[in-house]
Amino acid sequence: MKLLIIAGEELNKENTYSSVFELHQAIALKERGIDVAIISLSLKGSIYSRIKQILFGEKYKLRELLNLFFFAKSLKHNINDINVYERIGYRYIPGRFRSNADIKRIGLKAFKSYVKHEKLPDLIHAHSRFLTSAIIALKIKKKHNLPVLITEHSSHYARNLISEEVLCLTKKLYTEADKIIAVSSTLANILATRIGIKLPIVIPNVLDPNYSNQVYSKNLSHDFIFLAIGTFDLNKNHELLIKSFSKAFNGNLGFKLIIVGNGVLESHLKFLILTLGLSNQVRILGHQSRNEIKDLIIKSHVMISTSKIETFGVVLIEALAFGKPIISSKSGGPEDIINEYNGILFKNGDTHSLGKAMIYMHSNYKKYNHQKIIDNCNRDYGPKNIAIRLEELYLDTIKEYINENKTNY
Repeated sequence: MKLLIIAGEELNKENTYSSVFELHQAIALKERGIDVAIISLSLKGSIYSRIKQILFGEKYKLRELLNLFFFAKSLKHNINDINVYERIGYRYIPGRFRSNADIKRIGLKAFKSYVKHEKLPDLIHAHSRFLTSAIIALKIKKKHNLPVLITEHSSHYARNLISEEVLCLTKKLYTEADKIIAVSSTLANILATRIGIKLPIVIPNVLDPNYSNQVYSKNLSHDFIFLAIGTFDLNKNHELLIKSFSKAFNGNLGFKLIIVGNGVLESHLKFLILTLGLSNQVRILGHQSRNEIKDLIIKSHVMISTSKIETFGVVLIEALAFGKPIISSKSGGPEDIINEYNGILFKNGDTHSLGKAMIYMHSNYKKYNHQKIIDNCNRDYGPKNIAIRLEELYLDTIKEYINENKTNY
């Protein structure tokens, strides 16, 4: 089978983070023997702004100006043995006249580069967070008569951040697709209700292949450490976490809280820690590499998520992959992940409920079967098993498409 994945965001050698879900999925599918490649768009804003930067910059560069219009090329990367075809593009249609024409134009150029090297795929799998990949995939479908699946990741639908205009566009696009996938049952229900489509198929994000099939390590910190990873914004709700930790453990130096991330609320959170007298117990770390995060998970005892809304919870399954129990708010996606054997769900936004969960977790930590947590995580989210589920869905989709369209494309 020949598969093309369209990444929801930028993917190149300098940035493997934005579309890391797509990359991990591609790696897992390649292990199944599927011939898989990815196309990615890097949208750099308005063409007119870029022209201004070139013309009125410190050094006028004719070559850069010519590249914008005549010599721009799709770039081919090889990332973890996956071919990625990236197209860097700019919007030509400005301001209030902006449309999806630019996305289609740039996307088709990226697809043309892919076909030149790899020929036509049997199926396209688009990962959607901002509809960009869905728009491209369905344009290709119309032009080349190919089946399309779309996986939706975005929390914007649950957070009511989608305008009625975009909801109408989403419904149009998703009705044209052959299959819609959601990464959690909560997101599937929200999409069905808000957009008015058939209930999507639920297939979760795949676990990072580097995190799979671990053996539980007892190399824990002497202190009991709670770990949280996420952007410092209102949705992640780290303020609740810090206040709950303070009520439960303030002054008891045997308990530590480590928060990894960055964002607009970083200064506010640091001031809160200082105000509550937690400087010796709570640490805020900036952006950490994948290896650094892996090491932090291994040495910590519990992973915590306090998000108001979460469509899935990748950091939660990464903690489970190392046998760590988890605590999470009832925020959507985590309800699919957490059960009585691997963690605790607490009432969303409730300081007392979270504090109680943290105390219970410490008191009952020895009751958790850490190797069983690892084994169950690999069963539910491991690359091999998720790839099998996807491959079965791909084959069914291709078969149905051929029967419905009476074509041997």
